[in-house]
Amino acid sequence: MENYHVAEAFNLTKIKKLNIFEKIQPELLKVLRKRTIECVLATDMALHAKIISQITSKIDYYSQLGNGVSFIDFYSDEKNNNTKFEIQQEFMNFIVHVSDIAHPAKTWEIELKWSNLIFKEFFNQGDREKSMNLPISFLCNRETTNIPKSQVGFINNIILPTFGLVKTLLPNTDDLIRFIEENLIKWNELDIRQTKEKEELQMRQHIKIAIEEE
Repeated sequence: MENYHVAEAFNLTKIKKLNIFEKIQPELLKVLRKRTIECVLATDMALHAKIISQITSKIDYYSQLGNGVSFIDFYSDEKNNNTKFEIQQEFMNFIVHVSDIAHPAKTWEIELKWSNLIFKEFFNQGDREKSMNLPISFLCNRETTNIPKSQVGFINNIILPTFGLVKTLLPNTDDLIRFIEENLIKWNELDIRQTKEKEELQMRQHIKIAIEEE
């Protein structure tokens, strides 16, 4: 999907009225294209662990130098141009990847809206897989997926550790962390409420069956 999206984006720039790169020199465009493709491909969640490992190791390295660490280090602290380019790309990949999964770092209204849209897409995929007699992908089964519980796990296991790294590099991000923590509380509350409602519904069904059997 990521390959398709970035390929189509650059195909659109072949249309003259959409060519935002028209005045950019060919050599610079080559670099820009490479940077953009790398960033878009980095939004694939299959690469999450690799990206986090890269950034964590760089943070540990710069921290050991004793001067603290910031995103500036990723752009300035390398003498070898090739290595510098790669380190810059790792940081850019990280920031774009973070932005791609950052809906829990927004207000509850936005977080809830985006989560519902994401699961609408997931469930549509699951319905299609079911109709084709294919195994239903993770989180794509509308009959068994617990959205609040899945979001609690997503925030605890992915978002909070990731934004811990963001805060190390960009300290002025307290509001983002606060939104994440507030949304985690709301998802937990929603999970408890839905679980209780489900249990009450099951209890009523059992009582109804018992009465009918009598």
